Amino acid sequence: MKKLFFVAAMTLSLGTVAFATTVDTNDMMTVQVMDDFVPVKLEEVPQAVVDAVTKAYPEQTLKEAAVRQEEESETQIYKLTLVAEDGTETSVLFTDKGEEVK
Repeated sequence: MKKLFFVAAMTLSLGTVAFATTVDTNDMMTVQVMDDFVPVKLEEVPQAVVDAVTKAYPEQTLKEAAVRQEEESETQIYKLTLVAEDGTETSVLFTDKGEEVK
C-alpha cells in the first residue's frame, strides 16, 4: 500500500513539474568564480607547511601550491594540490604556520 501511494505521489509531482520553456541566450550572463589564491612555486611554500603536509599526508606528493592573504589577519592560507600514487588529486588548505584548515 505504501508503494502504491509513493508511486501515485511521484506521478502527480512529475506531471506538475514537466513543462517547456524557452531560454533567450542573448540575455544570459557568464559568471566566472574567481578565488583569490595566487599560484606560487613549491620552493616558496614555508617549511612548516611542507612538514605538516608530509606528516598529515605521507602517501601523497605535493604537486601545486597557491596562497592568499587573509584580510582580517596576517595569516596566509596555502591551497595545496596533492597527488596520490594512483594519480588521484586532492586539494588541502594549510596556514603559513602549518595548521590544516578544515
